[in-house]
Amino acid sequence: MVENNKTYLGAMIYSFLGGMMLGAGLALLFAPVSGSEARSAIANEFDEIKEKLIQLEEKLHKPDAGSISETPDKDFM
Repeated sequence: MVENNKTYLGAMIYSFLGGMMLGAGLALLFAPVSGSEARSAIANEFDEIKEKLIQLEEKLHKPDAGSISETPDKDFM
């Protein structure tokens, strides 16, 4: 159940960020700048979003520090 919620949440976040990236790209394409400036801005924006997605993916796959593990610690027993 929890895994399904994480998968759904991850898909929703990726969809939202993908829409943001598409919107940012379109805004840059229709902005009054030269083509080379627009391509450079799009490449920079894409790199920033890519880094944020990588960090988000790592954060989603990393177990929470405060969560209860399914196996008891040896120190606890």
